[in-house]
Amino acid sequence: MHGLIVETGAHRGKVFELTEDVMTLGRSANCRIHIECDDISREHARISRDGPRCVIEDLGSRNGTCVNGAFVKRKVLKDGDKITIGGHVIRFAETLKPEDRTLPHDVVQLVNDPDAHGKAAATPSFVARDAETNPWAIVSLACLLGGVFWPMAALAIVVGVVALLKIKERGDQKGAQLAVAAIVIGSLICSYHAYDKGLRSAFLKARGKKLRLACRTNLIKIAYALAQYSADSRGEFPKNLTDLYPQYISDRNVFVCPGDNAPFTGANNILCSYEVGPRPNSPGAQNILAYDHNAANHQNLGRNALFTDHHVEWIDEPDLAERLKTSEKP
Repeated sequence: MHGLIVETGAHRGKVFELTEDVMTLGRSANCRIHIECDDISREHARISRDGPRCVIEDLGSRNGTCVNGAFVKRKVLKDGDKITIGGHVIRFAETLKPEDRTLPHDVVQLVNDPDAHGKAAATPSFVARDAETNPWAIVSLACLLGGVFWPMAALAIVVGVVALLKIKERGDQKGAQLAVAAIVIGSLICSYHAYDKGLRSAFLKARGKKLRLACRTNLIKIAYALAQYSADSRGEFPKNLTDLYPQYISDRNVFVCPGDNAPFTGANNILCSYEVGPRPNSPGAQNILAYDHNAANHQNLGRNALFTDHHVEWIDEPDLAERLKTSEKP
């Protein structure tokens, strides 16, 4: 049976029988060959069977894997090969012997003292290599270079979370701070956009109410002027609202809705936002005398309308056509 014998290090004398086709070596408790050491990656190397042979593969570890003094990525193991991982020297045995169960003192001496027997395989010095930065962490921060657009910020958050999971899984990579920074900054940007959108929505809503109220006030003033005009004209109403200027309405601004960016030109070359109803001279309290000419004055939500009894009512845009038809009936 193939096996590994730890000859130096904190786990000296420990023997691992290679009873499975694939076994992972590392400091993670999930590794079949578990060696608890900070210099060993969570999943450091893999040992697998290739027919009668055993192959060791480095799994992108932080400090690398040495076989007989040379760093390797993948190597077929031979009986007696010395594997150095995180300061531990591990001997590979094609067949475990009873004496391998307890490490003899002279073997320890041979490993630690090359001059003890005149010659010995040189033990490779442990070379600590800097941990690599997880690429996902770099990408998460790079997403923020797209500016303050919330989609890029949201992407940075997602990639940052993935980076943290990858770093935790590997246990031997840097970049956690970059990932956290990307998540925090991305969250701030998304929060700002959400707040800004809500603030603008509230502002537009408040502004819309203010403009609607000002428009309603204009129609009330027009209602009083129409009443005076009708009294002076035997109950008739003018064909154009701007005919009320200047005798009945002296302020031209009364004819323009504050929300109208494109009023039409009425009689007397006066700008106007309000149109006369279909049958202004017909009786009936529900007959429309005047109303907003342009639906865009109030974001296409509806229009203010002045009725024969001089009350002003807000009419939702989908209902306006039907109300105008009612006014057209004799």
